[in-house]
Amino acid sequence: MSTQDATVTQTEKAFREALALRPDSPAAHNNFGVFLMQVGRLAESEVILRRAIELRPDSADIALNLGAVLFQLKRIADAEPLVRRALTLRPGFAMASHVLGCILRDSGRADLAEIAFHDVIALQPQHFDAHISLGAIARSRGRLTEAEEISRRAIEIRPTATEAHCLLGDVMFNAGRDDEALASYRQVLALDPTNGFGHCGVALVQQRRGEWAEAELCLRRAISLQPESFEARLNLSALLTDFNRLQEAEAWLREAIALRPQSAGAKVGLGILLLRMGRYEEGWEFFEERNSDSFDYATFGLIERKARAVSIVAWQGESLQDKSLLVVFEQGLGDAIQFVRFMPLLKTAGVARLTVACNHGLFALFQGVEGIDSIIDIGVQPGAADYDRWCFSMSVPGLMHMTLHGIPWRAPYVKLPSERLEAWAKRMSGLSARRSLKVGLTWAGSPALGNFRSGPDQTKLDALRSLHFRNLLPLLGNPSVTFFSLQHGKPRTQLAEVSPHGEVIDLMNDANDLVDTACIIEQLDLVISVDTSVAHLTGALGKPVWILNRFSGDWRWLDDREDSPWYPSARLFRQKRRGDWDEVIERVRDSLIKLAMASVTS
Repeated sequence: MSTQDATVTQTEKAFREALALRPDSPAAHNNFGVFLMQVGRLAESEVILRRAIELRPDSADIALNLGAVLFQLKRIADAEPLVRRALTLRPGFAMASHVLGCILRDSGRADLAEIAFHDVIALQPQHFDAHISLGAIARSRGRLTEAEEISRRAIEIRPTATEAHCLLGDVMFNAGRDDEALASYRQVLALDPTNGFGHCGVALVQQRRGEWAEAELCLRRAISLQPESFEARLNLSALLTDFNRLQEAEAWLREAIALRPQSAGAKVGLGILLLRMGRYEEGWEFFEERNSDSFDYATFGLIERKARAVSIVAWQGESLQDKSLLVVFEQGLGDAIQFVRFMPLLKTAGVARLTVACNHGLFALFQGVEGIDSIIDIGVQPGAADYDRWCFSMSVPGLMHMTLHGIPWRAPYVKLPSERLEAWAKRMSGLSARRSLKVGLTWAGSPALGNFRSGPDQTKLDALRSLHFRNLLPLLGNPSVTFFSLQHGKPRTQLAEVSPHGEVIDLMNDANDLVDTACIIEQLDLVISVDTSVAHLTGALGKPVWILNRFSGDWRWLDDREDSPWYPSARLFRQKRRGDWDEVIERVRDSLIKLAMASVTS
């Protein structure tokens, strides 16, 4: 037996002797319960502390200690009333306010958690843990200036605390200040060379700098130093996913979940990975964890959307016969266009009245979707009495048990108004030679790409899928092809910068909404697009689309396939090497030349 074990045994013996002498003493029970909590024997601690609170129900300390044990046992619903009871019994109880903040944070109520942590700091300005918790919330919500101030204050309070330096490193990393982030992570390792969080942080900076092999080694070192490290496994899985080592990524991600089964974010990540691997049944199940109370909805921009719907009963897959259903559309425009195909199936399943809540920019397009009875803006608070059930749009296939081979398809599943189609057909009729191939181009997506990453990583992820217009120049100059721009947003300016002589016809000034864009697409023979809403819109119309896909593509395009079960008219041109668009464009050019020649000779 080690010296430490012997000390624990002797201490436990002393507590038991005290209880034997005073079996009705609430203090003796409380002290023993706290000792058991400190040595990790939580179930035994709960039993002892429950006896303590029976003996002294008006004790704020006992109520807090029992609440803290239940919180560590992940029984948040049982813990919260006890901690609030402690605060009622002793207003201004800083320790209780901190535990309450942790409970609120871990149950997805970050706004209320912030209030609790501020209360702690108001009572105890030097409270280190409250600063760390408050800074972590500010960082996760993108308030990086505030998070930096709080983390630096935490370092002042406890200069040798690795948690504070790690938090500052995370803030600097999110702010794109990589040198400062690396300095903070290295300070963590200077204080504790075995610290897994420090090694993970160094690896994140290395990944961003393209030092992939070094990052992988760093993460594996973190796991060897801290075999129970959840974060190292999560980050290693993400790195391996980025390099299409999907089976390895899955194994590490499952290990991470085994270490922290309550992590909804890790489960959603596994769901996305499984969907990418084509394992839809299990994938949808894990993906549905984004509907968990513990999931950070800010990462998907869902928090306000869910808050507006929670008063309505969530659909869990039961019969919808004669029910009214609200479907809340989530994430980006492309996601909405992809998943609106399920609306007719919901009506077939018996839904009496189907309402969708979506961005206003989708209203006109969705008016042409079969099965939708009404559309409301995503910002509108729905009335609980108006709907029997609600769900997120991307939950529908999982709740309907859809497999990879059961993806519904009927083209086009978006109908366009005939008068607008005719107007655009008339306008475009004289813009190309009679036998010329008419090809639309989209080369960039939105920087606000919905994913798990935020800050500069989010922008970088969009940069991985987007091109500059100059990358497409090798496609131009073919006399048998007339090119049309379908590009929206700031990247449109690249057209004038690189192609000032009108090789590409740009009509997007007059495209006021997605319906106009769709009407233009209907006049084309082919669309060449990066992975953005234009690709989805073209596929939904059943028009040919060549999708330029980054090396480690989005889950919906699966892996190592040139076709898509979501859009039969799509053809995928994947990067063979990370970041290498030149080789992709060369293949597209060769295929386009063949298609144009076939068009001329037909």
